[in-house]
Amino acid sequence: HDEMEKRLWYKLAANCVCNPLTALLKCENGKLLSSDLYKKLATYVVDEVSQIAIRTVVGKEGNAYEEAYDPSNLLAFVELVIAENATNKSSMYQDVYHNKQRTEIDYLNGFITQKGSDFGIPTPANEELRERICDLTDDLGYK
Repeated sequence: HDEMEKRLWYKLAANCVCNPLTALLKCENGKLLSSDLYKKLATYVVDEVSQIAIRTVVGKEGNAYEEAYDPSNLLAFVELVIAENATNKSSMYQDVYHNKQRTEIDYLNGFITQKGSDFGIPTPANEELRERICDLTDDLGYK
């Protein structure tokens, strides 16, 4: 149970970084590491996910799990995902540019911002990405 929950949080961290950034930059995953937007936001996005994960999980399990959700561990995982999937185009990229539909942004970065609001934890990086993707899909006329 604990390992499965940890994997879900790590996957959420990767999706909160990769999906909106690849859609905004119109690029494959592998191009993220060299982009200024990635360098500007990835650490902050992951830090916010870490804070929400720790508040959610450690509240149930005790302090032994805090290290597992350390931002540096989450960011290392995000960069591994990017490297292992360098030629992939994220689902959000696909939704925006090929499927011409709304994205799962509210279930990724939007989830983090909602939890942040619930916990009184600011999540400006996740909110910025959520707003930018919503603006992009609104501008493209997707419902």
